[in-house]
Amino acid sequence: MRKLSKIFKSCHTCHKEIFETKNFCNKFCYFSRKDYNNHSEETKQKIAKGNSKPFTAERKKNISLSKQKPIDKELLKTLNYLWSLTYVSPKVIKEISGLSRRSRIYENLFKKFCKYDQKKFMPSDWYPEHYQKLFELADQRIWFKQIAKILGFGKKQVYSVMKKLGLQINTKNPDAWSCVTSKVEFEVISWIKEKKFQVETQFHIGNFLYDGHIKNSNILIEVNGDYWHCNPQVYKNGPINQMQKSHIRRDFAKKSFAAKQGYYLVTIWEKNVKDNPEKTKEWLLNKIKSNIIETKND
Repeated sequence: MRKLSKIFKSCHTCHKEIFETKNFCNKFCYFSRKDYNNHSEETKQKIAKGNSKPFTAERKKNISLSKQKPIDKELLKTLNYLWSLTYVSPKVIKEISGLSRRSRIYENLFKKFCKYDQKKFMPSDWYPEHYQKLFELADQRIWFKQIAKILGFGKKQVYSVMKKLGLQINTKNPDAWSCVTSKVEFEVISWIKEKKFQVETQFHIGNFLYDGHIKNSNILIEVNGDYWHCNPQVYKNGPINQMQKSHIRRDFAKKSFAAKQGYYLVTIWEKNVKDNPEKTKEWLLNKIKSNIIETKND
């Protein structure tokens, strides 16, 4: 049999020799030619002119500089202020500064100009005025659930933000006398309030919790139960169980720690309050007046 001779022609894009039945040697040549044909004659001339110049590092730099827009000084000033706070989320910063959420402009400015370490995972709906109000309320040692109600955010979220910012969190409800304060303690605190002293109950110093603290002073109040704290007037032979021994050691540690911090601790026993209330009240008020030192801050 006589073999058929193969007929060849050139590829329309790269001009390689191909079979007559094909127009392009592969798919890359096909799509390149297709995109090229969609351009106008003016664009084709620009492509040809651009391809005639070598793409050097200097040319790449000039192209990138030509695309850059001049930086607005007022915008940069606003961004620097918000960055200096360190706790405002990027979403809020973009909204305040007027930048688009999807734009890469903010990320580029952040990498180039930001010199502050930003706190991570901060809420995206908290504005600087919310944080300012939070600082004011935390300084007043308001219950964190009450702070959440004032700010209009969730309790867990406010607790988490205060913890991240390193603020002192008041977890005690000031109105919950029945579950926190004993009857004897409530009576003693009422004696002090009668003399127009401002008393802060359940006062924290370090890892210790004290029954009361007279505001703007160095006076701490402790009301001890006879059984729980082993009153020496009742238990003259010493503690009768391990719990009393543990409370004696802790009471000693609390008194020593308060003294090191510059506080004067006044201890009242349950037996004295019940047996001689008037005498105990007079002794307590005299003790406070003779040892009180006024301070500007708690």
